[in-house]
Amino acid sequence: MLSYRSWSGYAFESICWGHSTALVHLLAPASAISITSWRYYPETPQDQGAQIAMIIERSDDSLMLCEMKYTQEPFILSKAEALELQKKEAIFRKQTKMKKQIFCALITSSGAKKKPCTWKIW
Repeated sequence: MLSYRSWSGYAFESICWGHSTALVHLLAPASAISITSWRYYPETPQDQGAQIAMIIERSDDSLMLCEMKYTQEPFILSKAEALELQKKEAIFRKQTKMKKQIFCALITSSGAKKKPCTWKIW
């Protein structure tokens, strides 16, 4: 059975996708070419999988990787979560052989208290 916490996260992602035009306007004004998501399933037990909730391809030959987090209080980014986000970006780069510049955004339901050094919080 799906827990409330998991359901809330899926529901928040669904709402974000429903408002993707507004998010794109906020995150990449006048430069979005496409919006998609991405998931990598490990091919071997040594591999690690990863999922990117939303990817905005921009006209300036760069990408915006978006992570979405639902919380009832302002989101506090722990060191472990920051490392997890960096790991997802690294897996994405490796598996897609991405050469474009990548920007990252953290989209939260209740704001954030701690700003990560490489992830922009919205």
